[in-house]
Amino acid sequence: MNLTTRLETLRTSAIDRLAAAGDVAAVERLRSDLLGRTGELTILLKDLGTIPSEDRPSVGRLANEVRGALEAAIDTRLAAMRETALEARL
Repeated sequence: MNLTTRLETLRTSAIDRLAAAGDVAAVERLRSDLLGRTGELTILLKDLGTIPSEDRPSVGRLANEVRGALEAAIDTRLAAMRETALEARL
């Protein structure tokens, strides 16, 4: 499986796992599992050096898009959870 496919697969599975996360702690764990120092995306990015140099810019852009999409999805999910919790307290 090439790096582009692995990045797209990670994006899809991460969004699914994020939707299944039941609380703020689960979302934060998922953030760490995906984006942390030893996270899944970080490990994939280490493979960027193994692809041909002419493919690196496009794969690098995709990796940045995936990172941005994951960060945005996590932030949106956390905001929704916090809003729901606030409404429940009121």
